[in-house]
Amino acid sequence: MELKEFIEKKYNIEVNKIEKSKESTDGNVYIIFSKDKYVLKIYDDIEHTKSITNLHSLLVKEGIIVPEIIKNNENEMYTENSKKYYVLYSFMKGTQLYEYQENGKLDKKLISKIAVSLRKIHDITKNMSELNLKENPIKVENDIERKSLLHFDITNHNIFIEKDEIGFIDFDDAKYGESVCDVAIAVGNLFFSKKRGMDLDGAKLFISEYYGKDKKLKEKEEKYIKQYAVKWIENTLNNNEFDTSTTDSFEVKKKLIEENLYKEKKMKHRWPYITGIALLSIAVIALIVTIVILVINFNKITGNMDLAINGVISKQSTILKLDNDEIILAKGERVSILKDDIINNEYLVKYNESVGKVNKDAVSYFTRNENEREPLMLDVSQFNIAEKGEKDLDRAFQDEKEFELFILNNDIQYVYIRLGGRGWGQKGVLYFDEDAPRFIESCEYLGVPYGFYYLDEALNDQEILEEVNYIKNLIDENGTKMNILPLAIDLEYQGGQGRADDIWEQRTPILNKLIDEYNKIGINCIIYSNGARIEKYIKNVNTLFWVAMYPQDQIIPEDSYKATIKVEQLEEEVNQLSNTNVIDKLLNKGGTDVTKYSDEFLNKVLGWQFTESGASKDDIDNYVDLSVMNNKIFKTYIEE
Repeated sequence: MELKEFIEKKYNIEVNKIEKSKESTDGNVYIIFSKDKYVLKIYDDIEHTKSITNLHSLLVKEGIIVPEIIKNNENEMYTENSKKYYVLYSFMKGTQLYEYQENGKLDKKLISKIAVSLRKIHDITKNMSELNLKENPIKVENDIERKSLLHFDITNHNIFIEKDEIGFIDFDDAKYGESVCDVAIAVGNLFFSKKRGMDLDGAKLFISEYYGKDKKLKEKEEKYIKQYAVKWIENTLNNNEFDTSTTDSFEVKKKLIEENLYKEKKMKHRWPYITGIALLSIAVIALIVTIVILVINFNKITGNMDLAINGVISKQSTILKLDNDEIILAKGERVSILKDDIINNEYLVKYNESVGKVNKDAVSYFTRNENEREPLMLDVSQFNIAEKGEKDLDRAFQDEKEFELFILNNDIQYVYIRLGGRGWGQKGVLYFDEDAPRFIESCEYLGVPYGFYYLDEALNDQEILEEVNYIKNLIDENGTKMNILPLAIDLEYQGGQGRADDIWEQRTPILNKLIDEYNKIGINCIIYSNGARIEKYIKNVNTLFWVAMYPQDQIIPEDSYKATIKVEQLEEEVNQLSNTNVIDKLLNKGGTDVTKYSDEFLNKVLGWQFTESGASKDDIDNYVDLSVMNNKIFKTYIEE
């Protein structure tokens, strides 16, 4: 019996259309379109089905806004058919919470309502072990006695807002255990994100509103929130097979929570030392300034040296002094530096059509780093520019001003810009990254050497030629004078869903053919991919490699590649996996050095992407991709 006929027969509902829910990870959820909308879930376990239906009935009875269960013709809450159990729910009205987060942080009133609603659920089900739910699998040593129903999957997709009322959906992962675990999951999911960054004030407000006036309970449970949040993420990663992107999102969330939630502030007794150091610093600076002025006057430096370089205002506001007027320049404004007035510590600059002087300390400009340390490279795409209305996203630059300041403030020497690529779906449609021109224009203005990268998914000779022609045309249309770095061919593993995920064993000849075609038209190429995949599958491709591998811990490496790993990290990961699939699982994670790389591969490395989340220990807090590049090799591109 078809599903449509089955629903109509068992529930007396005239079905117009049935769609499989795209949000369901288990593939057991369907949207039923009739006079009203319904949600149909199909379960395999009768005990789980009974628990879920009884739970929903209890919550509805207690006034909690959740989907109501639609009983069948026999007045039963579920319908059995061929050892499958069908439950029909009302469709939750309102707006999913994630739509409120698209434009930034959650409103304080909304945070309060969600916290109070969650507390109400926990109070209603307090110590109700008869709910027949699975025990909370997350173990944290504690002295907590308060237990209840745990939703266990509180995300911004499972919370609805309807006329200022809060509703919850999807209790399929519900457990029974320490209520504070649910608080921790909510805090981790709603206020920490790879895409949105973190909202510590929001998390603090949520916790405060959840416990309300119950100070003793808060004091007893709050200290466990961070532990539960981290262990919940670890439990989720260990018990699910996610694609690389989802895994990375969870790992970034975990790191944000570990480093920022309840962060200790060790400021006690430090002010006397700080004051002393400040006074000593002022004295030293004054002495240095005096010496510099004497040297300048002695050498009769006039300050007429021509610079003719482009700069960016790096302070919040700067006064541009004109002959008879002043202009306040905002942070990120572009200026052309015309002359260096050393004596007055000022630059003569041109801003739009105005020419005047600004303090030198307020202007930054790009310079070539000649240090021995390997130079930093940043790679960007449309995901690094905030969408209209988005705010406070650690991974995204709000605009070109922020992008340019990041380059200057962090001594970025090279940039790779995503030009486009081939979609990894079955059709493999070629596309252009429409935000690429914004990054190109900034690099050209600053004089930063840049290169393009694109996602390759070509499967045969015809697609190779199609890809080469498409990318060449994009380079011709968008490349500028500073586009002097080789084209990077980006090879990604798409969690088994990519159109090229199954051809890694055969990819070497395909890539050699692709590179030959680029060589014919004078385009130099390199390959970007995960280090372990290069070693295992494509180290014999005729090109140099830009390697993605993240064994470092938020610190900039000294070399473009150093084959060091955190042994304890590797051992922990290996212990969590079966011996038969350790390599494959770690390959798909794309971060850990699990093999002793061959000299054949290492001799081809020209760059190492060591992080996708910045380098906080080196004061780079933006969640961006950073690489160190082989200076000797990259200088040849500059010299050419």
